[in-house]
Amino acid sequence: MIIIQIMLLLYSALILIASVQFIKKESKHDLIIYANLFFTVIIIVLDYFMGILIVKWIITFSLVGMQITAMLNGKHQNNFHLSHHVTRMIITIIFITFMFY
Repeated sequence: MIIIQIMLLLYSALILIASVQFIKKESKHDLIIYANLFFTVIIIVLDYFMGILIVKWIITFSLVGMQITAMLNGKHQNNFHLSHHVTRMIITIIFITFMFY
């Protein structure tokens, strides 16, 4: 479980860095990118408490929310790369599977 927590924390930290860089770079910000930041921060904060079942469900919904907002952001920016989102989806499914295993 500790390995999954560390990997999830690193994954979320990378998403957080990418989101903050996007906000710094773009002059126009939408609610989508802030929703993505919200889900990412929830995962980072609750990662330590992953042993509690309700926290696992909150992290699961946050991971799914992070994927949805990332896809919406890519579509909105006319910069949608299917292979990138499929890879992120596979990583999310792996995290969710190992979290409940």
